[in-house]
Amino acid sequence: MEMSEFAQRMMDLFRGMEEHHGRWTLGEKDEETGKHGGKAITVKNDPVTVELWRAHLEGRIGLGIIPINRNNMCRWGAIDIDDYRLDHAALLAKIKAADLPLNLFRSKSGGAHLYLFLDAYIKAEKMQRVLREWAARLNLGDSFDCIFPKQKMVDVAKGDVGNWINMPYFAGERWLEVLENGEAISVRPDCFFGTVRVLDAEQLADTKLDLQSSPLTDGPPCLQALSLAGFPEGSRNAGLFNLAVYARKADPQHWKDRVGEYNTAFMRPPLQHTEVETIIKSVDNSTYSYQCHANPIVSFCQSRICHTRKFGVGGTDVSLQATNVTKYEAGSDSVWFVELEGHGRVKLTARQFANFKLFQEQCMAQANFCPVTPSKQAAWDALKSELLRKQTVVQFEEEGSESPEEHFKELVLRFVSLQLGTDSGVLLKSRPYYDKAAERIYFRLKALEEFLERKRFRWNPGQIQAGLADLLQAGKRTLSVRGVQVKCWYVPRTEHMLQEPVAEAAEVEPSGEF
Repeated sequence: MEMSEFAQRMMDLFRGMEEHHGRWTLGEKDEETGKHGGKAITVKNDPVTVELWRAHLEGRIGLGIIPINRNNMCRWGAIDIDDYRLDHAALLAKIKAADLPLNLFRSKSGGAHLYLFLDAYIKAEKMQRVLREWAARLNLGDSFDCIFPKQKMVDVAKGDVGNWINMPYFAGERWLEVLENGEAISVRPDCFFGTVRVLDAEQLADTKLDLQSSPLTDGPPCLQALSLAGFPEGSRNAGLFNLAVYARKADPQHWKDRVGEYNTAFMRPPLQHTEVETIIKSVDNSTYSYQCHANPIVSFCQSRICHTRKFGVGGTDVSLQATNVTKYEAGSDSVWFVELEGHGRVKLTARQFANFKLFQEQCMAQANFCPVTPSKQAAWDALKSELLRKQTVVQFEEEGSESPEEHFKELVLRFVSLQLGTDSGVLLKSRPYYDKAAERIYFRLKALEEFLERKRFRWNPGQIQAGLADLLQAGKRTLSVRGVQVKCWYVPRTEHMLQEPVAEAAEVEPSGEF
């Protein structure tokens, strides 16, 4: 399969928010955590294209795709596992034993992204719910990081775009892996589409649990769901703490006995007796509030239902549940989008987020919802701190936000980096050519003009040529390419360009167009 065809098919498989995309510039690797440093930005108003996908696959840029689209629908989602020491073969065996249609890709840190691909769109909310239950069934413990899509909805009209995830097959890395003879085997690109699992969306059962069958009568729906789906091993202490809070509310006389029973019934394996006693002592000496904004219960939160339950959060908490917080940074400006369970996403400035009265006003104006004023300022401060600790920070780079000269220079550098070939014949296909001996990149002016037009950058030919000469120190030369005289511009290859060019061996039909 040719690279262009593979790039097109990957773009079709990973369709999401098509108007924006993520960029990742790889940095140094942290030997202790296994994670690579680098710079991550969200590029607004710059659509996902086959050219971007090809540059990603060839290792010239790191591409990120936002799974949720502007209609709050998804065709794919992912479970992010953040553990560079992960045993991939053991995880593949778990997935097979659980009969889950998940595809395991190695992440850049050595962890894994477990993708679910569908042949049709479903609501992002359903995608989240399905993947959260599957993550619980796999007992991922502390290695579980998050679910993509991170949002159930995005408000595009207010500038909300969602969070992206790094795409696989970057420069021959992050491949799909399958289990073969007990080992995790990487799938080559030419075998990928014959191996990857894509599920019929109509076969995806709605995984809503029957909460009424839980033994935690009239308790928080999050704990009821976990009592049925299972508490992941890495969350047993936090899980039993919340069960102890429920027990103290539901059975004040015998709650300590109930905690021991819940440990035996729900924890796999059960915690040691000393750990159970520590949890009991902690709840006995505290105001025993549910840890609503921490794992494992935050992933199963249903705030509106919980407030109606006799032993739910009731009046002991601020009357809202924020399931996702995204901070968007653009220069010195920042805004937050807070996703309120059952009420949508509310856009806030720093001042509105800091002051509960202003926060309350924005909830009323944007979501037709008025959260009850907390009885103590400390409750609101604690909630804010927890939300800020768990927020996702997105750095924006708006296409065209810089000066026209800076924008022109950035676009030209991008043009001469994308689809860059090492055979001069690529010039006849309107692609840039890298002359390694001269350390120059040659291109045809017409191809650049068409690229700028696609990017909605409109300078006339005279301005473009002046910009090339003045801003990029570009020159002109005529090259003989397979018997055709081709008039070209060239720029020196610099460290600012996107990594290495790719060899091009394909034959090209000659053309005399400039």
